[in-house]
Amino acid sequence: MEKKLKVRNFFQIIEEQQTIVNISRQTAPPLKLADHPQVEDLGFVRLFPTGKFGYSHERRIKITPHQYFRTRLLSSDQRFSSTEYLLYSLCRVEEYLIRSKISVCTNVERQDYDAAQQQSSLNLHFYIRAIRGTSSYWNLYLSEVLSMIQTLGGPTFFMTVSYDDINSSDLINVINQYKHSELVDPTSLSYEEKRQLLNNHPLLSARYFNHRIQSLLELYKTDESVFGYRMIHFTARIEFQSRGSPHCHMLLWLDKVPEIQSEEGIKFVERNISCALNVDQRETVENIIDTLIQKRVTKENQVIIDSIILKVFAN
Repeated sequence: MEKKLKVRNFFQIIEEQQTIVNISRQTAPPLKLADHPQVEDLGFVRLFPTGKFGYSHERRIKITPHQYFRTRLLSSDQRFSSTEYLLYSLCRVEEYLIRSKISVCTNVERQDYDAAQQQSSLNLHFYIRAIRGTSSYWNLYLSEVLSMIQTLGGPTFFMTVSYDDINSSDLINVINQYKHSELVDPTSLSYEEKRQLLNNHPLLSARYFNHRIQSLLELYKTDESVFGYRMIHFTARIEFQSRGSPHCHMLLWLDKVPEIQSEEGIKFVERNISCALNVDQRETVENIIDTLIQKRVTKENQVIIDSIILKVFAN
């Protein structure tokens, strides 16, 4: 009979040899960008296998971080479209903006400016307002909007544009063609597959939404038949919902709009603003109301809701 080979595990070997194995890991402080200019080349090995040609690489023509990372992210090379590299690019660009602001403020302090200008250079908000999303940035944006209202008058419309990205056949086809170089029927993909496509390509999804918003605004500028009057000015703010989908808030100023209280103004409002709901069953209305109020209903509100439902079906 063949003799079976007995295989010993790691712990049996340690017990037999009666040795103590000490495994220690020496930690080091985070790398500083000033001390390690090639941190991009070393940190993203898959993107820079030779350890060269990152932002710190010497070039004949000097470029800014914004120009460099924009070229990387918008290139056809799909390796640079990862979420990790996107966040790293954002950090580097924001750092460059803050350093530029600090440099400007330092020059203001060194030169012979008045006391008011020197005092403003010491204000922290002056440095941070160049970074989008910060409170200082939005305070500056608010001041610009208030200046527009003071100059142009009140806006004609406040509009919110949402985008159903996960059910958009155009966007899903664009992403799938970018990934697999072929078109696909979006209805053949499951919800999880479409969600994964959007999560893996956040930059492409955001750019697609931005192109649609720009096309919509261009339509408002050139085509008077949309509102009945031409749009002359606008301001827009893009936000992202908790699930990551973007939506846009806009203020629109139209040219030579009649007074709202006049007969022409009433016709203008009725032409552009309406509300309708096609209801076939009581259950449909109840589901809509439950969704809107998130099932937080008091007894007083429930009486009002029941009366609304009865009026809808009575008509």
